[in-house]
Amino acid sequence: MREDEMQHMTNIIFTMIKSINSEIEELTKPANPDKAIGRLSRMDAINNKSTNESALREQKDRLQKLNRALEKIEEDNFGKCVKCGNVISIGRLEYMPWTSKCINCA
Repeated sequence: MREDEMQHMTNIIFTMIKSINSEIEELTKPANPDKAIGRLSRMDAINNKSTNESALREQKDRLQKLNRALEKIEEDNFGKCVKCGNVISIGRLEYMPWTSKCINCA
């Protein structure tokens, strides 16, 4: 991977990390306990909590993958498919910086 591509990918990863951290912060905000809610609203709150917990797990997983990609970005094999050895397209890496396979091998 060329130096300019590596810098471009580093910027993308940092932008993604910043965005995910904002989303995690939003998902972990406590509910306002001052509101009096009825039975149906309480059921909605329980359902929303479950949905938020699932979204939080997904975001933490993506964050972990991005941090790993950031650690590996300076390695010689970053951006090369682990299966066939071909270069992974920059578009695929921009979308999923943590990917280790080209589109054909995925």
